[in-house]
Amino acid sequence: MLAKLSLRSVALVAVCSLLCAEASAGLVGIIGNLNIAGGATPLGQVEFEGPDGIILTASNFNVISAQVGSGYNWGAWDGMGIVSKLARLNPLGNTAMGLMKGEDYWYGTFYGQNVQPNWILLNYTYSGDATLDGVVDADDYAQINWAYLNPSTLRTWVNGDFTYDGIIDGDDYAAINWGYLSQGAEPVQYSPGSPLAVGAASQSAPVPEPGTLVLLGCAAIGAVAVWRRRMGR
Repeated sequence: MLAKLSLRSVALVAVCSLLCAEASAGLVGIIGNLNIAGGATPLGQVEFEGPDGIILTASNFNVISAQVGSGYNWGAWDGMGIVSKLARLNPLGNTAMGLMKGEDYWYGTFYGQNVQPNWILLNYTYSGDATLDGVVDADDYAQINWAYLNPSTLRTWVNGDFTYDGIIDGDDYAAINWGYLSQGAEPVQYSPGSPLAVGAASQSAPVPEPGTLVLLGCAAIGAVAVWRRRMGR
């Protein structure tokens, strides 16, 4: 039996220890450690149903990145790990769950929360939105172009690895181009406002008491779904 949890179909505070705070741009969930059995090779699935942002205050970035990549499953968003229901059901295939470290975030606040360098930010946004600001623009193209020309740059979402496969190639450029051309047709909620150095956010209010969400998986799933190029649907 495989463990699966939809974070909008349960009592968030009671079951998930998920602390939620309303912000002007939408809803943000603040979790301490999102612990899925299997770690970087997840045996369970966490599905985020809404278009909201998630802040992880005490998780390992490499593990979370692997879990999002596993859930992404070549655009199907149905794999083990972390998945987005909205991205999976989006007929345009132009949205995704992007993630980055707080230290790489360009803005001071995320859904009204003062960003800390050790946080991990997850957000439902357009494919190619490297900076997680709710729009695909010249800043995002600058990120992927720089990383493509500099092979030593880490292959992460913020640097243009939008397909979560550890490389930057034509698939990632296809993702950002489609996100750019189709943005607005499938709205996303979040726009952070004016840029503010993350360093300035280090003197912020205390982080809410982190919760821990644990999923126990009883069996690994061996089948891998065929990559669906959803732009062509």
